[in-house]
Amino acid sequence: RNCIKMVDGVERGEDASIRKLTETRDWSQVAAIWIDNNECIRCGQCYTACPVKCISISRCELVDADV
Repeated sequence: RNCIKMVDGVERGEDASIRKLTETRDWSQVAAIWIDNNECIRCGQCYTACPVKCISISRCELVDADV
């Protein structure tokens, strides 16, 4: 999937925002698994595959209300 990335480095901007991820295909170099929410289709495969169950999925409901 395009939404799940194996990352070995992160470049941050002056404001601490993430500027660039350095991806790897070598498991021995992986520092983090990154889930790109812009590419995510909410299929749940990452939730199912995570061996330590650190991913949670919540269903949200939008409610229109006059305030």
